[in-house]
Amino acid sequence: MRPPAEDRPPQCTVLIVTHQSARHIGALLRTLEAQRAAGVDLEVLVVDNASTDTTAAEVSSFPGVRLVPTGANLGFAAAINIGCRLIPVGRPVLVLNPDLVLESWAVAELLAGLEDPAVGVVVPQLRNGDGTVCPSLRHEPSLARAAVDTLFGRRAAWLPEGWSGMVWDRRAYGRERSVDWATGAALLVSGTCRFRVGEWDARYFLYSEETDYLRRVREAGYRVRYRPTAVVRHVGAGSGSSDALAALCAVNTVRYYGRHHRRPAVIAYAGIVAVQQLLRARRPAARLALRALLSERVRATLPGPVPAPRLPAPRPVTLGRVEPGIRSGAKVVGGPEVRDGVPGRFVPGRHGG
Repeated sequence: MRPPAEDRPPQCTVLIVTHQSARHIGALLRTLEAQRAAGVDLEVLVVDNASTDTTAAEVSSFPGVRLVPTGANLGFAAAINIGCRLIPVGRPVLVLNPDLVLESWAVAELLAGLEDPAVGVVVPQLRNGDGTVCPSLRHEPSLARAAVDTLFGRRAAWLPEGWSGMVWDRRAYGRERSVDWATGAALLVSGTCRFRVGEWDARYFLYSEETDYLRRVREAGYRVRYRPTAVVRHVGAGSGSSDALAALCAVNTVRYYGRHHRRPAVIAYAGIVAVQQLLRARRPAARLALRALLSERVRATLPGPVPAPRLPAPRPVTLGRVEPGIRSGAKVVGGPEVRDGVPGRFVPGRHGG
């Protein structure tokens, strides 16, 4: 992948967080090359959360891609924050899951959505691997919506829009609109919005971090805009899936609600989510989620940030030099400064050229 034109900065930086993503990352990077060939000036930054497969080697086969190893599995939001600290504040950032492929002109269409200064985030139309539209748009969580989704499940699609937490109506995915939030697989954040909203909340590790971030986007006075002319296909599970991750998803919905509502409402919300898992108790993931909702001890066993080893001061590594865990020659730039196993201030390496 060639670097952006030297006489002007990139139109945006694509930030991809990887963890055990070797099966998918190459396909995504090739579609980003196609976006460049179509005339979009972009740079690509991959922040790798301590993959032990061949993710780093796969990324290394794309010379124009910058690779940032975190040294540990710090979670999705923390990795985004590490990457964003390497990107000029005023530049738009396109956050992508590694298990995506972009259709023609997707990045250009997303960038066009930022032409309205009232728009802080643009999200694309998300499609499944078979080309069908994925219901990726959401309403802000509430007690009523949680109850509806618990009682009706997918049958909530037959109810009026706004009753469910999910936007089910297929017609809604054919027109541009503002939304409360959308799944975080792909979203473009403007430079001014990044500055005003600040960093992502790394306490979530995985799931609900986009709900929290997009709530803060709206609270900062920006709109979250859905743009169906930007099409992205999601092949799924690019960083793996498990019962523990499914349980963490349920737990984090309660954590998110708890950070924005009073205790009586939070207790009610947690009860509704617990009932939802009880109704699905034939599934191991639902049984684990139910135990985690009821037990602090079980919650402590769910996936979370892995303490990172102490790292030397970050520095740029020239093409072809091999770092620990890096099998071949993509340029490696700064990593997180770690004190007592906790990632702290990020010290970027120089990464010009």
